[in-house]
Amino acid sequence: IDIFFGRKNSLDMINNYINSEEQTPFYIYSDSGMGKSALMAMAINNQEKENDQAKIIYRFVGASADSFYKRDLLVGIIDEITVQNYIYEDQEYEFDEQIRRILEQNQERETIIFIDALDQIKINDDLKWLPQVLGKNLKVVLSVLKDENFKEDSIYYDILIDRYGATNSLDLNRDSLRNNADEIFGAILAKYNRTLTQTQMNLVKDKFYNANCSPLYAYIISQELRNIRSQQSIDIADDIPGAINEFVDNLIKIYHHNEIFVRKILS
Repeated sequence: IDIFFGRKNSLDMINNYINSEEQTPFYIYSDSGMGKSALMAMAINNQEKENDQAKIIYRFVGASADSFYKRDLLVGIIDEITVQNYIYEDQEYEFDEQIRRILEQNQERETIIFIDALDQIKINDDLKWLPQVLGKNLKVVLSVLKDENFKEDSIYYDILIDRYGATNSLDLNRDSLRNNADEIFGAILAKYNRTLTQTQMNLVKDKFYNANCSPLYAYIISQELRNIRSQQSIDIADDIPGAINEFVDNLIKIYHHNEIFVRKILS
């Protein structure tokens, strides 16, 4: 993980869940672009360093071809959990029941499953494979979208809050990176041997605050800030959609990349 600041409270909550006797899943939710995947990656990294007795299994949905579809995702996870060679059911309902029963089994060794970005699964799912009560020595940490701008992709939050309540959950919107703004922009721009004047940084931070201190927003606008000179004024977007659109437009209009190629790759 190249750049990660703050979020100590969130990491502590995940760690406390893993070390608890809880037997229901833990889920992280937030608006788009708030750093759920980065938080999951750091939590995984911490567990791998500090918990060498545990079996740690993780998937970032959409990061590889075999993580886009529920069946491929879950079969891969179960095959890591157990040495038993399961013959998986063909029918979806029976497959879900089979996975649920496996996850209800007690584990001899502490096992932690991280699944990031459930909302990226290609076909909407009702999560019937996820047990009400997990087997002993098994923990499941999930991340999902909860965003008014993407209601259709927020269905997994609705399922989880309805089934498990809010006790074992984390609203990442509440763990703001406001106090880390200087560190975040300083670290990103340092990779390009760039700095900002104090006047420029103050303007950028104001925009960052208006964008709900989104890490995604910080990274995208930094791609433009790295080309700004100290005497130049800064004119950047106020929110994530605007920053993305501005970034794409600049690739085409300023840096002269092929429009069809750019829009296809970034669509």
